[in-house]
Parts: sequence; structure tokens; C-alpha cells
Amino acid sequence: MVTGEKDELQLKKQIAFLIFALIILSFTSCDSKKISNISYDSSTGKFQCRYDNKQHQFILCLSEKTKDSPLVFMLHGAGQNSIFFRNETDFEKTACPNGYGVVYVDSTSDTGWIYSDSRESESELNFLDALAKYLHEKYGFSTSMTYAAGFSSGAFMCTKLAVCKPKTFSAVVSVGGMMPENIWNIRKTNVSPQCGFFQINGTKDPVVPMDFLKTSRDNPNPSIEKTIEYFSGKKKSANQIHSTKLSDKSTLFKYSQKVWWLVIEDETHRWPKSSWSGVDTNEIILEYFEQLNKKNVPEI
Repeated sequence: MVTGEKDELQLKKQIAFLIFALIILSFTSCDSKKISNISYDSSTGKFQCRYDNKQHQFILCLSEKTKDSPLVFMLHGAGQNSIFFRNETDFEKTACPNGYGVVYVDSTSDTGWIYSDSRESESELNFLDALAKYLHEKYGFSTSMTYAAGFSSGAFMCTKLAVCKPKTFSAVVSVGGMMPENIWNIRKTNVSPQCGFFQINGTKDPVVPMDFLKTSRDNPNPSIEKTIEYFSGKKKSANQIHSTKLSDKSTLFKYSQKVWWLVIEDETHRWPKSSWSGVDTNEIILEYFEQLNKKNVPEI
């Protein structure tokens, strides 16, 4: 074989190797965007999986029937994890007997859910979306009745799910949360919201900016009233909002079938306890989801 032929053969081999490497890289990149390497750790009661080249953990609580059943994601606050949040709320004890699946998910950061404009935030957001789709496929959960509820940092992430992933999460519950300014700004690029929104907070919660208490002054984040107005799609006068006194300290405001606000007098920044508020937080959240599940419910 002459020198020119050898060089041409060597070049062809290099090109073939390069094409093969690109194909492998393409498959690797694609796989990293899917839930993979799922395992169960009986010592912690957690499932482990990989997504976007990161390790994730979650606790899954199932009812007897999962096909076409509602599914609720539970997102913990800063400095917490899925085990703590499960022990704090016991939400599955209310939800599972009523046919719901419940998944408590760990954030990848020790400081809570990442909701800023960053690569890490997009990765967490897309992981939650991918996990929901995996659970739909694996267990047959309803794709139209997938919800999320979170406290504090987890509630901030819920608002991001509502703005960015309304096709997957049809309603969210924000407990002691608000919509951070960066999420408020990106809402402008989205079509009118289709996601339901239920806000729960106390009047002495320093995290939640409120116009009616004037705690939204000089706060870069939108007031909870503006956030609710965004999700309800319209500005309502006080006489157009249906209000119900649930206890001496708790008042429920219904802006529409999909948008509620529970205000608890003198409550601070925590998951509300019935001993103080007079309202079972888990029960009222489930009541909200249940009325969303019903078809042909007349609007308020």
C-alpha cells in the first residue's frame, strides 16, 4: 500500500472513530436528562435515582390503587429534608387513604430548593418534571391531577413549577411562601396561567409580603395579593371574593375554583398547626385538591 493510501485509510478511521464518539456522547447526554439508576434503600425508606448527572432522593407513599389517581409532590423548606417534612406534616396519612399518591422529594442543596436564575435551578425544576412523568408511566397516576405543595423554600419552588411547568403540575399549594422576584419576572414570557394556586400563611409571617398589612413596602418580591391576582387572571374587588371564617383565627378567601388564600391571624413562619389555627392544614389542602378533581364545578 502506497503512502497516500495509508494516509487516506488512517483519515477514514479517525473520522469513523469521531462519529462513533459523537453518537456515544449524544446518547449519554440524552440519558442524563432522564430518571435512571433507581434503587431503594430500606434503611432510610428512600428511593435513589440519577438525573442530569446528579443523585436525587425521594420517599414514595402509595395508596392501594394508583392508576388514574392523584399525585402530590411535597417540597420541604430550607434546612430540612424529605424525612423531616414527612414527620412534620404526615400528609400521606390524610392523602393516601383518600386514594392519593404522595412523594416527598429532597432538594440537592443543603440550603433548600434552588429557585434562582441558574443552571442548578433549571436542573432541579426539570428533575421534578421528569420525576412526575416517570411516576405517571410507572404507576399510572393521573397526568391531569398532579399537584405540588411546599413550605417556605419548597413553596417558592412550587411557584416556579406553577409558572414554568403548568402542563405537568395542574395546581400548587404555597405554605409560608411567596413568588420570588426572578420568577415574577419570567412570568411575562409565559402564556396566561393555567395552574391552580392555594396560598396559606399567617399574618405574622415575615417571609410573605402582604399589601393589606403593608409588609410589602420596599420588598423587591411581589406581594401575595399581586401573586394571587396573577394566578386568578383578574383583579377582583373585595365584594367579589368569597370569604369564609373557618375558625376564630382562620379565614378562607376563594377568588375562583382554582385560586384560594387561607389567612391565619398571628401565625408565624411554620406549617400551621390545628391547635393554633383551628384548621387542619392537611384536610384543607386535600379539600382544595378534591374540588379541583371534580368536573363541571361552577365557578365562584
